[in-house]
Amino acid sequence: MKLRDQTEIFVFFKNTLMTPTTALMSEIYEKHKDEDGFLYMTYSGEDILCAAKASLRIADSLTQEHPSGAILLESLPETWRPLLSTLEKLVSMSESDKEFKKRFEEILKRWTDAFCSLLICVSTKEDIPWVMKLKELTNFYVRNHLVQSLFPRLLLQIEDDVEDHQLQVVVSRTSLFKDSLNQVMAADPWDFHAGISIQFEYEEAEGDGVLREWLCLVCNNLFDPENKLFIPSPDDSRRFSPHPNPLMEENYLQKYRFSGRIISMALKHEVQVGILFDPLFFLHLAGKKLFSWKDLIHTDKELHKKYKEMLEMDAQEFDALQGYGLTFSGLCYDNDNRQVTSSNREEYITLIMYDRYFLRIRDQVLHFSYGVEDMIDEGVKADRFFNLLKLEDLDSMLRGSQYDVINVEDWNQYTDYVNYQRSDNVILWFWNVVSQMNQEDLHRLLCFWTSHRFLPRDGFQGLPRLSILRMDTPKESKNLYKPKSQTCCYSLHFPEYDTYEDTAQAIMWITHEYSGFGEA
Repeated sequence: MKLRDQTEIFVFFKNTLMTPTTALMSEIYEKHKDEDGFLYMTYSGEDILCAAKASLRIADSLTQEHPSGAILLESLPETWRPLLSTLEKLVSMSESDKEFKKRFEEILKRWTDAFCSLLICVSTKEDIPWVMKLKELTNFYVRNHLVQSLFPRLLLQIEDDVEDHQLQVVVSRTSLFKDSLNQVMAADPWDFHAGISIQFEYEEAEGDGVLREWLCLVCNNLFDPENKLFIPSPDDSRRFSPHPNPLMEENYLQKYRFSGRIISMALKHEVQVGILFDPLFFLHLAGKKLFSWKDLIHTDKELHKKYKEMLEMDAQEFDALQGYGLTFSGLCYDNDNRQVTSSNREEYITLIMYDRYFLRIRDQVLHFSYGVEDMIDEGVKADRFFNLLKLEDLDSMLRGSQYDVINVEDWNQYTDYVNYQRSDNVILWFWNVVSQMNQEDLHRLLCFWTSHRFLPRDGFQGLPRLSILRMDTPKESKNLYKPKSQTCCYSLHFPEYDTYEDTAQAIMWITHEYSGFGEA
């Protein structure tokens, strides 16, 4: 058969399409032979798009109809990997043929769920170049999967103890930022590949819960506006960008590299630290260097409105006002003191944007990027890393759920019990108290219980199931004992109090008096 570039062979056994496989012919014969002992096969050369469409349809059937469909895809990479190779070829072919590209994208849109499931289960970092050409057809989980693939992970032998290879960081709560900065920046990037173990001085707790607490506490310090490393966005105080006028301390740029390492660790370990990036800061990290005043609509609507009015004002009226007394002083390297006029006002705004959103934070962004590059695969640049994502992806990864509201009913349903029953009085009292709490207190309780300040993107479904364990306490003095938590296990140890008032007081202690996240 003579096959054109856009053609592949379709093989059918008993009118069933054969998916790509590495099975031996003898195995195929035993599975598909007819009653007379012969193997009947039909084949034909068909459009490669049809081949991709048929395979995506089969993958979709597996994921939609079979409870373990995604597991089946992931467990058979040799079966589904050829389909990704076919899709890569189709991407290449579509770049020079608009009609072909249209047909290809229509197929992917029809089978988007199957396409994304395949990428999550089978793709590797080697697929990033061609997958990113289809970025708009991927979902958050694909992009997160590809980002995670860029974090090196040390593969240990079974007999190796992971803790022997982890970077050990011990910090004091009273000098947490200084201790963290010194130890994290003294470590070689390779030291992080097997993970990091955090311990607070004079405390026994360790593990993932402590890591989450530490990352949140360090980020609280890094992004505290009083420290003048990062500044809140005018339109959203939760969003930050590098401070254009940071404190010019010795080695101040090292703190930006440190912040890049910390944010990368939060992304790698999927910890929601509660930080959002300013849209222009995100674009800068992704490689954009020139910003238009129109970009301000995403971060500073008041300034956007001001520049828009300046540019739309009648020229004679603008010049009559002498350009509001504005000059080019300080914006150019040649001591340009020109007055702003109707004929050069657009140039003036362009230079203002370049000065404020590029020049004055260039070094800060550069060193932040160095910190990110320290933590990802060698040779991968930060702009490539951030180009894998959309801003809303990064929001989900760093802050979690799109909404800050915690649903108590979801929380209740996602909680199991050890030595308690859901119908026990203390459990009924517990949820009654919690249901009346405001969102700030709910987040404090969540922190104490799990060391998560914010819920993941998928809410409670993005966490392991939570549990409440009955704490053994002397019967005559149980009201003197306070709740404890094992944040690594997502477990709350709660005494069996005798009254509603004692139960409410214990929860109040967690949300208003306890100063940490949890005990372990």
